[in-house]
Amino acid sequence: MVRRSGALVAILLTWTDTASAQDANGHVEGRVLTPDARPAPAVRVAASSPSLQLHQEVETDARGYFRLRAVPVGTYQVRLALVGYRPVVFEGVTVRLGRTTSLGETRLELQALELGEIVVNAERPLVDLASAASVTNIPSEQFENLPTARDFRSIVSLAPQADLSLLPGDEVNIAGGTGPENAYYLDAVNITDPRRGATSSNLPYNFVREVQVKAGGYEAEFGRASGGIIDVITHSGGNRFGGQAFGFFSRLDERHATQRIRSYH
Repeated sequence: MVRRSGALVAILLTWTDTASAQDANGHVEGRVLTPDARPAPAVRVAASSPSLQLHQEVETDARGYFRLRAVPVGTYQVRLALVGYRPVVFEGVTVRLGRTTSLGETRLELQALELGEIVVNAERPLVDLASAASVTNIPSEQFENLPTARDFRSIVSLAPQADLSLLPGDEVNIAGGTGPENAYYLDAVNITDPRRGATSSNLPYNFVREVQVKAGGYEAEFGRASGGIIDVITHSGGNRFGGQAFGFFSRLDERHATQRIRSYH
């Protein structure tokens, strides 16, 4: 009985070692090199298959070697990817039971990398650090719906540092200065009347795209002015064909003037 028990134990131990030595999967290995035959570390190696729920992924080591362990038996697609190099895809890689499938040495090819654009959404700072001047910009979307006179000079008084003068011919007082101390620019051209110091243009505001009123410590390029700088920009063409038609009529008297504007784009 003792001999039989010892033989039975020996058979069980042998069967256990044989069962534990069985492998239900396979393996995939290989090596990745750069175009100049140097090891390519940190290459992402991913194996995927329709019969596999999740893909298996590893990275190459410092010598460029990789090994996918415990891969279920089947046919796989193995993809090698590294930033700056063209991806390499192996189709139909067969994994056998208890076998290691070798992909050999693979050399990567350089590829130009085009990065996507970076869009930054940020609020404009309240204080312009590049200039000491007090600047107010009035776009057409703002003043075209306000009750102003047809002349663009009436738009200037909408700036917080500007006031209409009660004196005839004085126009607008800006930052404590009188009308003759201002300077007017139309599309970067000085249109200031040299004799009276007023503007020499009666441009209707329908042609104006934006008005900028600048006062205080503005740049030295704006000379011959100690009051405010009024810079007017008119509408310009673009890549789309379009036009605008507008007209005016009055009813009762000038105090009840009504404006009708129709745009065609």
